[in-house]
Amino acid sequence: MAFVLGCAVTIGGLADDRDWGDVGHYRYIADRVADGEIPYHDYYVEYPPAALAAFLVVQPFDDYAFAFKLAMVVLGLATLAVAMIALRLLEAPSRIPALLVVFAAAPIALGHLLLNRYDLWPALLATGALTAILADRSPWQGVSPAPPSPQRSSQPQPSPWRPSASRGPAGAVRSCRPPQASQSSW
Repeated sequence: MAFVLGCAVTIGGLADDRDWGDVGHYRYIADRVADGEIPYHDYYVEYPPAALAAFLVVQPFDDYAFAFKLAMVVLGLATLAVAMIALRLLEAPSRIPALLVVFAAAPIALGHLLLNRYDLWPALLATGALTAILADRSPWQGVSPAPPSPQRSSQPQPSPWRPSASRGPAGAVRSCRPPQASQSSW
């Protein structure tokens, strides 16, 4: 609740209708996509492709700047929820109050930088990916039509990327090499 209140009253927040940051440029990009132009092909875009999702999701709204800020508030809350899950997976629920304090202070500390940039979108993606790693799942699990992976055994498996005591450093390097091409006659 403090995060939302801070987002409402801070400089560049929901109640501030001044033009801060790059939101006008985001609208320009979203409008060109809506007009049928292809980013990176028909015109130059300096942002990574995944950033376009944050620009396009609010394109249909009349007040683009307010809708964008509101979307960033929602992404911030989602990031907070995913970070709380990560702390539970780390078995560190005692750190949740500190996380809440940081999130509550963020709008005031960062001011117009928080809601007028798309940074909360990659923050959610990164937090989600790290939480998926903590949960020992692929971030893409369930997204592809591939068959489910077999259940893991409870015994820890040695990583091919790290040397283990049983294999030694040479064993790790040997296991990381690509397989030798078979001799075939063309």
